[in-house]
Amino acid sequence: MKHSLTICLFLLSLTSVAVGEATEVFSAEGFEVHLAGVNEREEKVAEVLIGLSKKHSLSPWLFTNQVRIESGVIPHSHPILTLNTRHIENYNQLLAVFLHEQIHRFLAVPQNRNQLQGALSELREMYSQVPDA
Repeated sequence: MKHSLTICLFLLSLTSVAVGEATEVFSAEGFEVHLAGVNEREEKVAEVLIGLSKKHSLSPWLFTNQVRIESGVIPHSHPILTLNTRHIENYNQLLAVFLHEQIHRFLAVPQNRNQLQGALSELREMYSQVPDA
């Protein structure tokens, strides 16, 4: 019984982290960007990300519509897709990390496993001699 209560409390804490207490919300086509705090770096990353979404058609690569920007964290896809402010000056790298985390969201859906296996088979066929170093 004690373990059940601990697990419930833990799950509740994850829910509050997932929802987050965003101080500011930015809207983009297909997703919202929530800031973890009020600081210039997080605001700039949000603005850049929204600008990139206007410049590039990202809709085929969006698998969650909630994005959080938080300084000092390691980017992750769950429970809410979260980016840091590390690549504030390198827009291509910021976009790459954003898409990387979106792909994690896609791969987390069990129905997408067959597509993953198909893509891996195609890559192995296309690049059969990839060096491992």
